[in-house]
Order: sequence, then C-alpha cells, then structure tokens
Amino acid sequence: MEKKAQERIRRNRNFLPALILGLIFLSLWLLMFFFVLPEGLFLILVFLILLFFWLFFISSLLLGNTRLGLFLGTGVLIFLGISYYGAGTWLNFLLIAGILIALEYTIATRS
Repeated sequence: MEKKAQERIRRNRNFLPALILGLIFLSLWLLMFFFVLPEGLFLILVFLILLFFWLFFISSLLLGNTRLGLFLGTGVLIFLGISYYGAGTWLNFLLIAGILIALEYTIATRS
C-alpha cells in the first residue's frame, strides 16, 4: 500500500507543472494564431513548434502517458507539414496514424 501512495504522489506532483506549461504554450499559440501574419518560414516553424508542445503537454495529461502524447503531437505536426505542401489527404492521415499506432504497439510489447 505504501508504494501505491508514493506512486500517486509522484504522478500528482508532475501534473501541475505540465498543466501550467500546456496553458502557456496554448496562450502563446493563440496569440501567434490571431495576431501574427505567417509571412516567413521562421514564423510557420514557430507556429508548428508551439502547437506541438501544446499538444504534447495536454495530450500527455489527458491520456496519462507521455509517449502517447509525444506520438499524438508528432502525428499532428507531420500531417500539418504535409498539408502545408498540399499533400494532406485522408489517406496520408490514415498512413501516419497507422505508422504511429504500429510504433506504439511495438514499443509497448517490448517493455
């Protein structure tokens, strides 16, 4: 019983900083979305990086697993990068999702 309590305390301790970071990245992303014109490649990269970190932190908290949050953020980032160049179709979305699901399954079965 003592180990379960320590594990719960360790998980709750990491919740608040991740939530605060997620809200900071969300607010920065929204400010950039509404008030900055995407005129250069640097601004588009900053936009995508802020979106990735926001998705990473929030999905890690909601799903309860950091690796799933990383995969979700990476998948969305890859799909938006492909869509920027005009190749973002539902087939590419399904391929990216399938690759990430297979990668998660492979990593989960090894550990």
